[in-house]
Amino acid sequence: ACATFSTRNRPRGGHEGAGMTTPLLKVENLRIALEWGGTTFDATESVSFEIGRGEAFGLVGESGCGKSITALAVMGLLRRPLSLAGGRIVS
Repeated sequence: ACATFSTRNRPRGGHEGAGMTTPLLKVENLRIALEWGGTTFDATESVSFEIGRGEAFGLVGESGCGKSITALAVMGLLRRPLSLAGGRIVS
């Protein structure tokens, strides 16, 4: 399984919601499909995360869990036999 982690710079003395802005990147329920031999497989399912200004973000997981193809999808670089099958990427 893959997991995400992030660190956010928060204003001193403020609560967590203070100074929050619109995310620089938002991925919601991303699904990537792999078509092979006339059959479609889910390469990833329901990937969601946000990256805000001043935030360090990491996507970690086991080999083959979808880290690289998630990054390719976010950059708009997926090529056949991979395709976006659902969700949205907002930047």
